Amino acid sequence: MVMDQFLSATNGTTMTTQRFARILQETGCDVRVVCKSDAAPGPDGVAWAKPQPGFKIAVYPQQELRYPLVQGLIDEQGMAFARPNDDALREALKWCDVVHLVMASDLSYHAARLAREMGVPATAAFHVQPQNLSSSIRMGRVAPLNNLIFRLDRTYLYRYVDHVQCPSLMMARQLVAHGYTNALHVISNGIDPSFTYRRLPKDGDLVGRLVVTMVGRYSHEKRQDIVLRAVARSHHRDRIVLVLAGQGPTERGLRRLARRLGVDARFGFLDPPRLRDVLAQTDVYVHASDMESEAMSCMEAIATGLVPVVSDSPLSATSQFALDDRSVFKAGDAADLARKLDWWLEHPDELERMGHAYAREAERYRLRDCVARFRRMLEEAARDARDGHTPAPGIRDDMALLAPPKPAASPASPERPAPSGEKNVPCQPQEPARRAEPNPQHVSKAKPEHVVHMPHWGTFSTPVGFDYLRDSPLQRVGTRMFRAVLDVAAALVTRVVLGFRLRGRQNVKRLRGGFVSVCNHVHVLDCGMVLQALRGRRSYILSIEDNFALPFCAHIVRWAGAVPVSPHLRQLGEMAHSMSQALRAGRVVHVYPETALMPYCERLRPFATGAFWLAVRNRVPVVPLVVTQRARRGLWRVLKRRPCLTLTCLPAIWPDPTLTRRDAVNDLAERCWQAMDAHIRDNSTC
Repeated sequence: MVMDQFLSATNGTTMTTQRFARILQETGCDVRVVCKSDAAPGPDGVAWAKPQPGFKIAVYPQQELRYPLVQGLIDEQGMAFARPNDDALREALKWCDVVHLVMASDLSYHAARLAREMGVPATAAFHVQPQNLSSSIRMGRVAPLNNLIFRLDRTYLYRYVDHVQCPSLMMARQLVAHGYTNALHVISNGIDPSFTYRRLPKDGDLVGRLVVTMVGRYSHEKRQDIVLRAVARSHHRDRIVLVLAGQGPTERGLRRLARRLGVDARFGFLDPPRLRDVLAQTDVYVHASDMESEAMSCMEAIATGLVPVVSDSPLSATSQFALDDRSVFKAGDAADLARKLDWWLEHPDELERMGHAYAREAERYRLRDCVARFRRMLEEAARDARDGHTPAPGIRDDMALLAPPKPAASPASPERPAPSGEKNVPCQPQEPARRAEPNPQHVSKAKPEHVVHMPHWGTFSTPVGFDYLRDSPLQRVGTRMFRAVLDVAAALVTRVVLGFRLRGRQNVKRLRGGFVSVCNHVHVLDCGMVLQALRGRRSYILSIEDNFALPFCAHIVRWAGAVPVSPHLRQLGEMAHSMSQALRAGRVVHVYPETALMPYCERLRPFATGAFWLAVRNRVPVVPLVVTQRARRGLWRVLKRRPCLTLTCLPAIWPDPTLTRRDAVNDLAERCWQAMDAHIRDNSTC
């Protein structure tokens, strides 16, 4: 391994690297590290070091590299860099079968170049976002600077390696967006086994108080200031003790802000044993960072059994841990964070129930499982180099392939008694994850016949390579302009002709990323209602091919965002891939899961599962839109023979991450059907 700062664990990347190296040693690998060290090397260039108690490893010592002008900032961040010694690097590369470059630095650049010259297979990791670096100089949102850092990293390091470890899917997608053509392995940094479900009674001045904790380096992009402002806005501010664990350059400013806001905040770096005790006494964990490649501290918190409230920043991967939208707040919005905090603190029973759910979810990220996947990546790199094979570029989401954990015995069982005063609860369920068997009256593979047949001019068949996204700059501008006109026209027609009303749109507006919307199909103009609910969002509406052959309307259908659903498997696969890209870009995909139009149908018909498969595959929520009928009143009794219509946007429903993909799809479809059916039964007034 090549890692500048390996021996001093003052940051998450170093802690992760030490843990990976230790587990690799325990599983039979011979590991050596090129790093900054003051130790004197032996005749073979190797020195021995003990970065952790009971963990001894061979290192190739390198002198420290100091950067004028910015060294003070580097020291405040708890970081250090090594001056590359090419002779020592050559000795290390002669010894190893494969070299892993942990982070982009001058040391890694030299190692990558020498590995290519010597024919040694090399892999790399991408732990540090360019935005983390630029945020240190208050330029984290300056896109040209961040793009330049991405380009420099690719040019000087990542072009020399075929396999790259990305700690999160978000990080891998960023690399793809910036032109990286490596095989990108999504492998989590993992959760240390010392972090398990654990509750301690509060002691000292914490008795009777509410403890809110955030762990992370004190820096601008971590946004501890948002947490301070949120606690100051909370209804429970007088009872809250805020623990901000960490170190970094913004500590002095954060302390001043806490005093000015009157928040009882505790600052300081916590060693692992003390951190585990603090988390065991915490009520709610908050992670407000705008930029995060994975957030190991959040993973450790949920493994302890804490419910997180995390930022929905598009540059932070932490939101992947949220099991529903109660644990997600609008990035940079202290008021929204305060509302979410208050809700959880006012519902302790739900807080405890979800704490168990989050602890079970954390089992997917256990350290040994992640190291096993990392080792397979190293073995693949060595095998590719031996066979002269170049891997296909793209994302390999290994974490998404993890099966639900098997049940384990309770830590409080007689074989493993809980220490006195602690409340240890099973961090895994006592039964295997349930298999979601759908009700055939609610979820069905049957394809109903259309009862409304529109006149057509000719036929339309989706060609291979069809442009589903219409995403060129000119098409985006044209679509935006056409949607503005169409939204006005749809509002006029539906309200005047149908007596249409829209309810619950706040459930759509609060969602920041992509999502799938579903609606019962009961009117030829209900797409106009859906467009009003989704106005302001780039939307794609899945539609039968016949609608693209309607006289006079085919181009309107296309420009309105309709996407043809072909009966041919190849085109269907291309469409699904394009819709996944749209969801990852923060757009909306709308589906009519009943698949066929039945005007003014008063009951909810069985769903097909395509919409829910898209949501589960892309880890996005489903927003149910429900059209209900209401009695005609006033002038509508003269103007209309049919009931008036209301479209209601229900709260988003998230996939269950503890289930296999197939079961999660069925479970999500069933829950959406139940929510929509209940709303129809309670609100139809005809």
